[in-house]
Amino acid sequence: MIQPVKIFVIIASILLLSACAPKLPLAPAIDETVQIPTIVTPPLEEISAPDLVAQRQQALATQNWGRYLDTTEILLVIATPEQQHSLLLDTYAQLDQINPSFWQQAQTSRHQAWHSLAITHQLPISFQLAWLEDSGKLFHDHPATQQLVSLLSETKHAPKQQRIAILLPFDSRTQPLSNQIRAGILAAYWQTAQQDQLLFFNLEDYTNPIEAYEATQQAGADWVIGPFDRNTIEALSRVANDRLIFLNSAPNASNAWQLQFGTPDSLQQLIYHIGKQDYRNLAVLYADQPNHQQQISKLEEKWLTTPQNRIIPLSFEQNQRNLRDELGRALQSDQSQVRANFLQRTLANNLTFFPRHRGDLDALLLLGEREYLANIQPQLDFFQVNIPVYAMDTLMPTEFRPGLAEPDLKNIRFLSYSAVMSPELISSPLAALGWDSFLITQYHQALLDGLSLNGATGQLRHHEKGLINRQLALVRFNARGQLITDDTQPNIWPFANYTGQPAPMHPREREQRQRELLELITQPNF
Repeated sequence: MIQPVKIFVIIASILLLSACAPKLPLAPAIDETVQIPTIVTPPLEEISAPDLVAQRQQALATQNWGRYLDTTEILLVIATPEQQHSLLLDTYAQLDQINPSFWQQAQTSRHQAWHSLAITHQLPISFQLAWLEDSGKLFHDHPATQQLVSLLSETKHAPKQQRIAILLPFDSRTQPLSNQIRAGILAAYWQTAQQDQLLFFNLEDYTNPIEAYEATQQAGADWVIGPFDRNTIEALSRVANDRLIFLNSAPNASNAWQLQFGTPDSLQQLIYHIGKQDYRNLAVLYADQPNHQQQISKLEEKWLTTPQNRIIPLSFEQNQRNLRDELGRALQSDQSQVRANFLQRTLANNLTFFPRHRGDLDALLLLGEREYLANIQPQLDFFQVNIPVYAMDTLMPTEFRPGLAEPDLKNIRFLSYSAVMSPELISSPLAALGWDSFLITQYHQALLDGLSLNGATGQLRHHEKGLINRQLALVRFNARGQLITDDTQPNIWPFANYTGQPAPMHPREREQRQRELLELITQPNF
């Protein structure tokens, strides 16, 4: 009886508690006729890098260039820096294969940025870096362009160490010439950061030129400078390549670089400078010699092609003792003397007289050697020949010295190597030739791409047959005989600091490096 009583008490307690609790509103009944909407989302595909790489390769295989570039940019976001470099370089290499029609239809700025990068492949190597930099500025908000421009700029600016062999003769006849050429090479080398290695070879140490050349190759030379004598050049012509710089013409080695001392078209260059001044009547004062007669013939071929141009030849005997009388006859001043004598006899009175030369001259061209021309100018002063005077490159000094003054050559304009204006760097024309030979090893690609190069011998250009064409500088001696650049001449100074990079070492270290290098000249050690 106890168990039923307990159960009754518990139930009664629960009922009493329920009666005391607050009453809550009942929930509304659910209308089963209304459907509750449900949002269904498709399962997301898991995108992984291998999938993107496969998609990119598939786009490349099918030439779906838009998808190829877009997938590349997605990969660049998730790739590591090392992977980005590899991906960028690979994509850059493929840009050259994209059909031009795709670029023409490209509408997005991203694809236009890639197109700008693709154009780089169509440019000569020397122009590519400047184009890349311009592309980076134009598409500054395109990350891939910024990364690739930075990467390629570092690659193109990275200096490459070269081994340059200097192969010159040093017998009793050629040693003075080779010493000057070598001095010019060293002067140019010391203007650089000195990362290249110079190797010196004496042709006299070998039985024949081929053996000497093979020694340079065994030493790992990337470039060979020299020789300059024609017999050795002829012997080396059969092994010559585009890493050999002959210091003379080499008709049988068109694939080699040929930097000769003389300038074959110097007369034509001088005619060009004279013609720019609109001169028509050109007097040519020359000694009656066969070589000068040949120059007169060439001058007539060039000068007389322009209508209204005229040449007035003034020849004289070079061996005559009285040069003033000979010049007076050439300038027809003697006829002025005849007229003065006639008037004195007719008037029976002494007259104040000074000879007058012919007045139909616009400019005067002097043909002759340097020593001879120094004797002519004082005589021209005597006759008061106040017209522009020009001379050939034979007037170029054989030694470049600071403070050079030659009053006997005052007011004469002539063609010369550019280095004549920088004697503190280069001491002679042969040294200037050596300087420019080293310059070719540094800037050969620019020359191959058709650019000109301001060198120590003049403005250089590469000819298709390997010859280096040279534009000489027009200089003159002023009224005090000091050498200056002619007013009509453009800037010829940049050759002096062509590298744009100072040598990264202390002056004491630089001097030590020079001493070590000079020791290698006589005792090469590989």
